[in-house]
Amino acid sequence: MKKRPTSVSIIAWIIAIETSVSFFAAIGLAITGLHNPATAQWIQQRLASHDPILIKYLMTFAGVPIGFACGIGMLKGYNWSRVFYAGWWAIRVCTFIIFSIISSFKIKIPIGSVMFGIWVYLLFRPDANEYFCPKVEGTSQNNI
Repeated sequence: MKKRPTSVSIIAWIIAIETSVSFFAAIGLAITGLHNPATAQWIQQRLASHDPILIKYLMTFAGVPIGFACGIGMLKGYNWSRVFYAGWWAIRVCTFIIFSIISSFKIKIPIGSVMFGIWVYLLFRPDANEYFCPKVEGTSQNNI
């Protein structure tokens, strides 16, 4: 197996660590939010203003296992992990655009789009392609 490119290692570790931290932060927020009247009031205000807060929470909670599994999969060299994560990021960028139309979180569009572009570039470069899809000796590209 070819050596893992540094860019793939860095991205995979960032994904795995970030999703782990997000998991514990979301659990902590949910626990403290249940007992905090100010948080409950804030959530009610968000719901009353048609802010898609529930979708944001669902995306956050869905993103934790997806991101963690993809990060670990990238470290192990599974091609599905980078393809699935790129697809998940594309969905996230689309939701950022939709949310910016509906709510006040407009700063996320450029940041999310730039990060998506950089990560897709780094995950699909030729050296990353070699790592995720190594060529078997004695076969050609046309036989795949």
